[in-house]
Amino acid sequence: MSVSTKPTFVHYGDFDSSSRKLPVMEFMERFRDDFDTGSFDTKWYMPDFTYVAPDGKATEGREKSIQALKDLYGPLPRWHHEASYLNCYETESGYEMIGKATLWADLPGKPATGEEKRTDRNGKQWDLAGPGTFFFQYVSSGGGFALRRVEITADTSQIVIGSLKRGVISLKDLGIA
Repeated sequence: MSVSTKPTFVHYGDFDSSSRKLPVMEFMERFRDDFDTGSFDTKWYMPDFTYVAPDGKATEGREKSIQALKDLYGPLPRWHHEASYLNCYETESGYEMIGKATLWADLPGKPATGEEKRTDRNGKQWDLAGPGTFFFQYVSSGGGFALRRVEITADTSQIVIGSLKRGVISLKDLGIA
């Protein structure tokens, strides 16, 4: 049986000089670095941008999708995505990328008794570290690229449990009590 294949750029580790050789991955690194400052600048996204959250809920339209991203990341005082693997390939309208990354983040509120910090590759300490898988669709735009779609697959329970332990949220906030 014959199977159709397509050329794919495969990269292990965080973004570096090798990944920057593919212009769309150089764009992705700049986007990630800006996003990790807490910026939700619209310049990175197409007007028809779609965001699919870890719970599977799809939000369509740039403004609504950015708000959904703010709802997910906004409560975190600080975060950083450290890429560990990606594959990127060309499509008719641009590129798609599937990648794995660790989300390093701090939680709001004062640490609960017994909490332990996690340390990233650069020696920075964080309240949590969680693996995630990300799917991105990029389109050519204005001589560069823009995001058309982002899907996040991740276990967000660390954020919820940590926020509960710190008293930042309650079971009532979750609709449980």
